[in-house]
Amino acid sequence: MGLVLPQFLPRQYTHILGGALFLYFGVKLIMESRAMESHKVSEELEEVEEELLQTKKQDGEATKDDDEETPDSSIQKSQQQQQQQQQQTSS
Repeated sequence: MGLVLPQFLPRQYTHILGGALFLYFGVKLIMESRAMESHKVSEELEEVEEELLQTKKQDGEATKDDDEETPDSSIQKSQQQQQQQQQQTSS
């Protein structure tokens, strides 16, 4: 509660007020997290991943060796594995 509020209220009240605010926002975050869909990736995250994959593909095409595994393919494999795990847990 900083330095100002304890000057106007007794220290005990500011500690209680701080604890109440902490409890309120903690419960609020828990309620919001339970309301979210558990296995759905946000659209924004998907867009960013697609953009990153596209830029890496463009950069990788200029320096790509056919024998080596590209970072794009390893990212795609890990995404596929995550999707499979999510499908298994939801079944």
